[in-house]
Amino acid sequence: MAISASVTPGKVFQENDTITVSSLNQLGSPSVDIQGAVGSLSISSNTILNTHVQASAAINFSKMENVDGGKIIVGNSSNVPTAVAMSGDATIDNAGAVTVSSSATVTDNAITLAKLEDGTQGDVLYYGADGAPARLGFGTSGQFLKTQGTGANPVWSGVEVPALVQVVSTGIKQIYNHSTGSYASVEGTQGDQDAFYVLTDDTNAFDTTITRKRLDSKVRIEFAIHLAVNTGRGWWGKIQRSLNDGTTWSDTVVGDEGPGGASDLRRRVQFGGEYLSNGYGQEQVSLCYIDTPAGSTGEEAVRYRIVVGTEAGYWMHLNHDDSEDRPPTGNGGTHLIRVTSTMLLTEVFV
Repeated sequence: MAISASVTPGKVFQENDTITVSSLNQLGSPSVDIQGAVGSLSISSNTILNTHVQASAAINFSKMENVDGGKIIVGNSSNVPTAVAMSGDATIDNAGAVTVSSSATVTDNAITLAKLEDGTQGDVLYYGADGAPARLGFGTSGQFLKTQGTGANPVWSGVEVPALVQVVSTGIKQIYNHSTGSYASVEGTQGDQDAFYVLTDDTNAFDTTITRKRLDSKVRIEFAIHLAVNTGRGWWGKIQRSLNDGTTWSDTVVGDEGPGGASDLRRRVQFGGEYLSNGYGQEQVSLCYIDTPAGSTGEEAVRYRIVVGTEAGYWMHLNHDDSEDRPPTGNGGTHLIRVTSTMLLTEVFV
């Protein structure tokens, strides 16, 4: 039913009533009796404002209009909230999970330096074996960035310089090429023309070792030796190498035999000469040779020595002439000087 209201005045005057202050005050206190219920009530459109909703009111989602699963509410072109499906490079399901399309791309030159992850000063980015970016941590002062070629990551490396030059000095020692001499030949028959002997000082062989730092390096051999042979006979020599610390030696010059083959006594050598008559005086032999050791790894030791020979039945001396072993009489006499023979090895990168 409709709502009805009756208003009862606080004072009803009768004809001929005397008006007093008290009776007038009663007019301000009427009673109102409202009965019935609201049958149909509507709110005009666009009349509810934000100020009409209590700040603490918790409006339940159930009071809102239903929205299809997987849709979101956005303002349309008329600024009206509307339920729409997400489209383009991403979609959303009714659980709120967003899926980005695999075909989504970033516009060229759109990634700025500010968008990259912060790193450590001095680090370098490169691509690893799987094609993903990787970070190379900073090196040490003086290093440079070195590429290792196809299939390898870049590394920091130091400046490559030749290995340390090594020097060997000898003392005095005789070398014999005589069938009754006490020195055994290292090649050929002792006392014969094909014999080679190791140059030695009083204790050690005239050799030295260098440890290569790289597999693709070469070794520069430089030496200056002082030789004498008695009665002005000829002499010759060559350089030999060992890759196993002296167990096995091989010539640095390939092809040992002369034109006549293995039976030819004309040996292939690297230096030679002929001395003064009667064995007086010495001759200095200097030689520089670039060798390519056939090693299998880097960081390996290569040992070098000099071997010499002279004509059958004659004597050879290192660092002094033949006169030193003669009695101090006649045209002989003790030699008053000693000389030093040296060998220098330098690793050369190519």
